[in-house]
Amino acid sequence: MSTRQTRHNKYSKLASKTAFALILSGLAACGGGSSDDGGNEPAPLAAPSLVNASAQTYGINRLITPLVFANSGGGSLTDCSADSLPAGLQVAVSADSSTCEISGTPTDSQTTTIHTITATNVSDNSSATIDITVNPVAPFLVNASAQTYGINMLIRPLVFANSGGGSLTDCSADSLPAGLQVAVSTDSLTCEISGTPTALQETTTHTITATNASGNSSATVDVDILAEPLLTAPSQFYHIDSAILPLSFTNSGGGSLTDCSADSLPAGLQVAISTDSSTCEISGTPTAFQAVTAHTITATNVSGSGVVMVDMTIIEVQTPFITQWKTDNPGATNDDQVIISASPNFTYNYQVNWGDGSSDSNVTGDITHTYASAGTYTVEISGDYPQNYFGFSGDDPEKLLSIEQWGNSVWHSMGDAFKGCRNLVVNATDIPDLSRVTNMSRMFLNARAFNQAIGNWDVSSVTDMSLMFWNTIAFNQDIGSWDVSSVTDMSLMFQGGSFNGAIDNWDVSSVTNMNGMFWNANDFNQDISSWDVSSVTDMKRMFQSANNFNQAIDNWDVSSVTDMNATFSFALVFNQAIDNWNVSSVIDMSLMFANARTFDQAIDNWNVSSVTDMSGMFERARVFNQAIDNWDVSSVTDMSGMFSGAAVFNQDIGSWDVSSVTDINNMFRNADAFNGAIDNWDVSSVTDMSNMFWNANDFNQDIGSWDVSSVTDMNNMFENVALSMANYDALLGGWSQLSLQNDVVFNAGNSTYSSPFQTARDILTNTFNWTVSDGGVQ
Repeated sequence: MSTRQTRHNKYSKLASKTAFALILSGLAACGGGSSDDGGNEPAPLAAPSLVNASAQTYGINRLITPLVFANSGGGSLTDCSADSLPAGLQVAVSADSSTCEISGTPTDSQTTTIHTITATNVSDNSSATIDITVNPVAPFLVNASAQTYGINMLIRPLVFANSGGGSLTDCSADSLPAGLQVAVSTDSLTCEISGTPTALQETTTHTITATNASGNSSATVDVDILAEPLLTAPSQFYHIDSAILPLSFTNSGGGSLTDCSADSLPAGLQVAISTDSSTCEISGTPTAFQAVTAHTITATNVSGSGVVMVDMTIIEVQTPFITQWKTDNPGATNDDQVIISASPNFTYNYQVNWGDGSSDSNVTGDITHTYASAGTYTVEISGDYPQNYFGFSGDDPEKLLSIEQWGNSVWHSMGDAFKGCRNLVVNATDIPDLSRVTNMSRMFLNARAFNQAIGNWDVSSVTDMSLMFWNTIAFNQDIGSWDVSSVTDMSLMFQGGSFNGAIDNWDVSSVTNMNGMFWNANDFNQDISSWDVSSVTDMKRMFQSANNFNQAIDNWDVSSVTDMNATFSFALVFNQAIDNWNVSSVIDMSLMFANARTFDQAIDNWNVSSVTDMSGMFERARVFNQAIDNWDVSSVTDMSGMFSGAAVFNQDIGSWDVSSVTDINNMFRNADAFNGAIDNWDVSSVTDMSNMFWNANDFNQDIGSWDVSSVTDMNNMFENVALSMANYDALLGGWSQLSLQNDVVFNAGNSTYSSPFQTARDILTNTFNWTVSDGGVQ
């Protein structure tokens, strides 16, 4: 309202008041002012009286709650005005004309400003003030949905929803996949992620923070960066009109597949994305015969496509796996029952004909059957039965009498297939399909009656033959033509068995573990000199108790072997030259020739610098007496029992560096002939010398210079041995000068000392509280 308008209103009001007063004065003069009610008239309307409002702070672009001024004066307002207001706000007379109110949506920021509001009615006007501040609104980012991107593929910018204020000044991230970055959008309203990811990443939560002048807000997004799929699968054999076990391809690349397709498939089969979107899988029921055919499967995700070819063959109607059982043999089930166990490693869906007129279908796990009476029954199994399994304590291995037919199903594993089947014989004339079998570990373990000709089996895919013929005391078939080139583990393969077949043509170049391979295989004595054992790392107990083995193996490359513990222990007749073996990687030679009663070969050029354990190495090696003085034994920590019972050993080993050895208990016990000069040995690390020379009747050396200050146990050290008086005097004299361990029990056998060394002996017994037993003073 202009100043002229304001003055005009004031003059109008003054004129109105003057005219009204003149009228009243005229009426009074004419007597018109008197009446029976005393002449009372309505009171004039009061002027408004607005009250200052409390300060208000609003957010830009946020609709405000109408601000209503308090009016302690008259109402019936005719106008409300303001000297100024923030852009987007306006003042007006309230709906009931009683006061003024401010409303609207501020559209621009404003520092704190005093605004004057004026209310007017016919009587007068009134003004009040209010402090108003309009601030920008802080952003409010909304979490984004999870994102999957392909490596090295430009992404579509990810724009975060912002339900708060804009005018952002910064966008940042705690982390982002390599190649991606976050920035303020071009309209400054929000944050967006863009770029090309350059490294794979599993699903990771990233936090994005948006900032403007009013504050900041954070939101999260889960991002994973995928490679293209990389599928693999072995060849498949299926039976016509039999539902297949879904074939899930191994995907070593990226998952989150968007499509799976095939150039062709056998009739009745289809390919689809797996339920977890990680790979492709083929399912269905083949309805037509098909010779081996290569089919191309394509898997696609955001990163691209991966292609694999898989050979499929659809063959004749399935023939069952037929076995014979005797229900009242010992077992976990009752005398009228048998149990078929399923391996936890595979999916089953099989049918069983129990041989008594009853059957079960769609069996997916273990099943126990009860017969009307105990007896011998023929059981037929068909369907998806990937592995025969005796891996549980609740099985019935001794009830299985025979295999009458292997059937034409493709076996997936033979691990634990007939473990503990002591009565098993195989009458089947067909051959099991082992094309997908990689595991034959413990297949015939303790199958004592088994002795089927299996030389024509295809084992070319097998990697594990550990314990395969363990304790198969009847088995001795020709398996020399087997292709074992894929096998890596032959540990305990023939342990305790009677096998003595020619296997010299075996390709064992992939084998790493021959631990106990011929342990206690008492009959085995075949030429295996041509074997390539260069990959083997473990020969522990390999020929232990192989009592007849005595073949030339000197050209073996054992450079990868680290463990030769008990390799020839109790190999009673083994006495072959092995001096050119490269044993530089071996760490453990404990018990290596223990009880190898005929072994006496030169091994002085062996590099034993890596060996840490030689305990019992030549224990009771009764004829061994080779020079080994140039051995580097500086890494050895345990020589306990090393020459115990080595009845003829008497070589010069005085130059050995034994400074790392801590245990030499029983080292020369019963080493009847040993009397080497070992006075220069540094035994300062040794803590146990108990029984060291027990019954080493010929030993009589001066070891008074030994530093035995770390030794805590010398019990029976020289039991039944008598050092010369000079040597025992030197021992007492030298040791008494050391700072010894307290409370050591020391047995000097029958050794006697001269009276001048009584003082030295007393130092041991009195100063260090040793318990010393010997032959006394002379």
